[in-house]
Amino acid sequence: MRNYKQIIYGFIFYSQPVIYILHNISKYFSEKGCSILSNLFWYWLYHKCHIIISPKAIIGKGVVFPHPMGIVIGDGVKIGENVTIYQNVTIGRKYMNIDDYPIIEENVIIYPNSVVAGKILVRKNTVIGANSVLLTDTEENSVYVGNPAKRVK
Repeated sequence: MRNYKQIIYGFIFYSQPVIYILHNISKYFSEKGCSILSNLFWYWLYHKCHIIISPKAIIGKGVVFPHPMGIVIGDGVKIGENVTIYQNVTIGRKYMNIDDYPIIEENVIIYPNSVVAGKILVRKNTVIGANSVLLTDTEENSVYVGNPAKRVK
C-alpha cells in the first residue's frame, strides 16, 4: 500500500488539473512576451509530467491525459473540449518547414502510440486506434485505425 507522500507526490505532479494549470500559465507568459517564465513552466511540465505541450497550442476544457507520459503537442494545434489523449501520442505538423497543424474537435479519443500530423480536421466523436498514423481528415462518429489510418466504422 502506498504511503501518503506517494499519493501527494502523484497528485502534485501527475494530476489533470496540474497539467492543465501548468500549460495555461506557460501560455499566459508566452502571450505576454515573457519567454523566461513561459519556458520555466513549460520545462516543469516536461520534467515532472513527461509531456511536451507548446505554449502556443490551444487546449480546450476537459482534455484528459489518463497516462501522461511521452505526449507531444505542437505549436499550432487546436484541441477542443472533452478530448482524451493517451500516452506516447504525437500531435503536430507533418513536415518541418510547413506550419500546418491539426485541429481536433470535441469528444475525440486518441489511443496510445498514435500520430496525428498535418493540416487535418479530426471531427467530433472520432476514435483513433492505438499505433495509428492519421494524415487525412476524418468523418464524425467514426473509428480510424492503422498506418496510415483508415476508417473502419
